[in-house]
Amino acid sequence: MKRISISVFMLLVIKAIVFSQGCLPEGITFTTQEQIDDFQTNYPGCTEIEGDVVITSQGNAITDLSGLNVISSIGGYLYISGNDDLTDLSGLDNLTSIADFLQLVNNTALTNITGLGNLSFVGSDIIISNNDALNGLSGLEAVDSIPGMLIIEENDILTDLSGLDGLTSIGGYIFINQNQGLLTLTGLNTLSETGGNIEVLNNYSLYSLSGIDSINPNSIDYLGIYFNHSLCDCDVQSICDYLASSAGTISIHDNAPGCNSPEEVEEACEVFNSCLPQGIMFYHQAQIDSFKINYPGCAEIEGDMELQGQYITNLDSLDVLSKVGGTFYINNCNSLTDLTGLENLSYIGGTFYLYHNDSLLNLSGMDSLSYIGGYLGINSNPVLLNLNGLESLTTIGNPLIIKENAMLTDISSLSSVNFVGGFVLIEENENLLSLNGLEGITAIQGKLEIFNNSSLTDLSGLNSLDSVGGYIKIKDNENLINLTGLEGITAIPGTLQIINNPSMVSLSGLNSLTSVGGSFTIKDNTLLNDLTPLQGLETIYGDLKIISNNNITSLSGLDSIECNSIIDLYIYYNHSLSDCDVQSICEYIALTTGNAEIFSNITGCNNKQEVAEACLTATEEFTNTENDILISPNPTTSTITISNYSSFKIIEMFVCNQTGQVVLHKKAPFSTIDISSLQAGLYFVEVIMEQGNVREKLIVE
Repeated sequence: MKRISISVFMLLVIKAIVFSQGCLPEGITFTTQEQIDDFQTNYPGCTEIEGDVVITSQGNAITDLSGLNVISSIGGYLYISGNDDLTDLSGLDNLTSIADFLQLVNNTALTNITGLGNLSFVGSDIIISNNDALNGLSGLEAVDSIPGMLIIEENDILTDLSGLDGLTSIGGYIFINQNQGLLTLTGLNTLSETGGNIEVLNNYSLYSLSGIDSINPNSIDYLGIYFNHSLCDCDVQSICDYLASSAGTISIHDNAPGCNSPEEVEEACEVFNSCLPQGIMFYHQAQIDSFKINYPGCAEIEGDMELQGQYITNLDSLDVLSKVGGTFYINNCNSLTDLTGLENLSYIGGTFYLYHNDSLLNLSGMDSLSYIGGYLGINSNPVLLNLNGLESLTTIGNPLIIKENAMLTDISSLSSVNFVGGFVLIEENENLLSLNGLEGITAIQGKLEIFNNSSLTDLSGLNSLDSVGGYIKIKDNENLINLTGLEGITAIPGTLQIINNPSMVSLSGLNSLTSVGGSFTIKDNTLLNDLTPLQGLETIYGDLKIISNNNITSLSGLDSIECNSIIDLYIYYNHSLSDCDVQSICEYIALTTGNAEIFSNITGCNNKQEVAEACLTATEEFTNTENDILISPNPTTSTITISNYSSFKIIEMFVCNQTGQVVLHKKAPFSTIDISSLQAGLYFVEVIMEQGNVREKLIVE
């Protein structure tokens, strides 16, 4: 056997100590990116921190934890809070243990915690709270037990608890509160023991307790499930067993039907009998009438269910159904006038699609339905008058589509809906009088499209809406007068299109709008004459198109748009438009190189040169510094001098030709400027100052 010399052995021991060194028994607080970047330099060999670790930016921008990638253990707690620029925890990849608690709080940009992927031990609580952008808990899979409590609170876009899949026991209580996007508790499927209390409250989109099925009911002392307004599925095994044992305190209330009291949950537990994982299709009335005989005790269909057949006249024998796990189609049932028989159906896991039912008048019979996991599609039901029957519906997991229902006048029965997970499309419902019924929706995850609803006069009903996830298109609504109802919208991440609404006279309703993330098109709105509600609009990250609006006389209202945010400009076929010299348009023509197509309006706005000249003479564009700026000599042949007699500093100057093209640009300081390269002709000089701009004509000889 080979021998290792004592000196070599000691060197290896010293090296091992250096590379696995306990340090910082007093702990450490990081408040700047520089402190994190310099950690390994300032504390060489420090891999096992004995004290607490705090990461909090305190107004500084902490964006990257890579400088901490040598840390393998923390002897105290890890507290990461108040970091508005931190998007992930990459850099903590080698951390395997935290002796005390882990707390992630108020990190508004944090999207994931996958950087904790090697963490396997936490000695106390895990608290994850107020992380507005956090979309998952992946990164905690290696943690199999939490000696303390688990708190998941106010993480608005968290949809489930995936990432906690390895967790088998929690020594303290479980508290899940105010996670507005949370749909299920999936992720806790392996959890078998808890230290006492389970509280699930104020999670407005939560529809199912699926995920906590395996908890030993004897480990629960208190069960609190309340104010989860979409929660209809509480009859999971652990809850059923706990209620049956009556061993502890129970508080179940103010959820959706089916989970609104201990008695409702107990009843659901008693009838629990899932069936038909492959789904079922009904083509004849006889199949429906014999359902209870053919499938005794079947209350929860696991797969899809489809009703299709012109001879289906009633659904009375389906009154035992409480859930459909997949998609539920009702199409071409031309003898059905309502949905009586489905009174106990509270949950549809997939899409609910009503299509081409020629005699369907309303949706009476769906009175218990509170949750739809897919989209709600109501399409081509020619005599459908209203949506009566959907009064209990709170959650639509994907898009809401109401389309081509010729006699539909009223959608107010949707007034309990508070969550739509996809886009909203309201199209070709020619007798729909208003959007009243959508007041509970504050956010749409996708686009908003209002098409060809010829009886709508405004968008009242959307008054609570304050955000959309895609574009907005308002098109072909014959009697739409204005956009009242959109006052809560301040930003649109996609395009905004207002096209062919022939009765629209004003854009009232867009008064709060400050930014559009794509092109902004106003086209073919025959009576539109008022753009002033757009006075707060500051940015358009796309083209600006004002086309074929025959009654517009002025672009007043577009004044505040930053010219550099406009890519291309299109203003044409507006046969009454003469006033185009508003601030944003003047600056776009003078200061950018973008394409500007201006034609077929009327004098003053009939081409780019007319607008440029109007901009020079528009006194409202000038400030009181105009008479304090002197450009001389004028006319000139080779140089000009710009003299400033005002109290404001000059920032820069531009010289533009008659088409608005910038031919010369100088940043301050300057006095004499060489213009000898310019050909003879008329130019415009714009001087940008601390307060206001000054424009003057310049003649080069």
